[in-house]
Amino acid sequence: MPIMKKLLNNSLFLLVFAAVFFACSNKESERKTELHYCPMHPTVKSNGPGICPICNMDLVAMDGVMEAGELGAAAVNAAPVSEKIISKAKTIRGRYHEGGGVIAAEAWVDVDRRNTKSISTFYSGRVESAEARYPFQRVTKGQILLTVYSPELVEAQRNHLLALKSSDGTFTRKTLLTLGMEESMIKSIETSGEPMRVVPVRSPMTGILIAAETETKSGGSPFGDNGMKEASEKMDYTSEKNEFIRPGEILRAGATVYSIAPSDDLRVFINIPASTIGLVKEGDRVSLRFPDGKEVVTKIESIEGLTDKNQDFIRAKTSVNLKNIQPGTILKAEIAADKKRGLWIPKSAALWLGKKNVVFIRDGNGFAAREIEIGQASQDSLLIKKGLSSMDEIATHAGMLQDGDTFIKN
Repeated sequence: MPIMKKLLNNSLFLLVFAAVFFACSNKESERKTELHYCPMHPTVKSNGPGICPICNMDLVAMDGVMEAGELGAAAVNAAPVSEKIISKAKTIRGRYHEGGGVIAAEAWVDVDRRNTKSISTFYSGRVESAEARYPFQRVTKGQILLTVYSPELVEAQRNHLLALKSSDGTFTRKTLLTLGMEESMIKSIETSGEPMRVVPVRSPMTGILIAAETETKSGGSPFGDNGMKEASEKMDYTSEKNEFIRPGEILRAGATVYSIAPSDDLRVFINIPASTIGLVKEGDRVSLRFPDGKEVVTKIESIEGLTDKNQDFIRAKTSVNLKNIQPGTILKAEIAADKKRGLWIPKSAALWLGKKNVVFIRDGNGFAAREIEIGQASQDSLLIKKGLSSMDEIATHAGMLQDGDTFIKN
């Protein structure tokens, strides 16, 4: 009997010990958890899998485990530091009133490409010199644009000189005229008895040089040399070059070298914010301010349609009749528009991030970025269409907060 009692006591002890052991193990397991964090925002941490509240990326597990008590609820639930920019920047509130009346926009000067004249040669050859080579360079009628050495043209001149020994050379003269030689040049070689090795190409009008729409150079060579042919093929012409043409380049017969546009007929293109569509129409008065402070008032001739709902600008066009204005000049445009009543804020309070505009809202001792939608832009103010109320306190100069994490994140 004592033996049975002793065995029973031992069994009870083992049972209690096992229960306590497993209970402690479960408790210890519950106390330990795998820590997760955001690779892009390491301050975002969690006791388990989840999603980063900043970039919506899945949290990844850190190496090893951490006591849940060491992490603490505050660390799990605390907002990331990058959600707020700590600053004592000056603030302002938007104000409801009737504002605007003027839409500010950027503009630039360009030539009228409707009346351009193309410059080309009727013979193949190599450019010996190029006096006219730069975009928007001004030239005058009769000015030598470039000189060309053409074996084809030299051979045609020799044939004409030989023909003159036995006839009046009518046929060979027509050949030279067809190739583009001037009467004065033909008379000169007839007088001297020697062909012109290099012939000039002159401007047919006074105007401004612009890029040709076709390629100036050819894969073919007037010299019948495969090596020259390969070299010329490598010299691809693009309008993005600082020079249209350079000495040593090969021209193909009939290819356009460049074009000339009338210098007294310039056009101004204006980028109008797409958010102001419907506020600007053809015939509206527009004031153009030049870099030297000169101001010209004209009217909008045409407005391009909005082709993409995500398009940031619509383009308006007008003409200016001014002398000595360099195409490519950037202007400031102010378009007269109807005044609008709504919530207006200073332009300095908004920041353009490439795809959206934001303001910085006062949030305790710092600022948080908020996206806004702009309805109209005047010279120094913005009409807020969406995203802001008159009760919101915003940073007066948003640019001062652009180095914060919130700016980068947005």
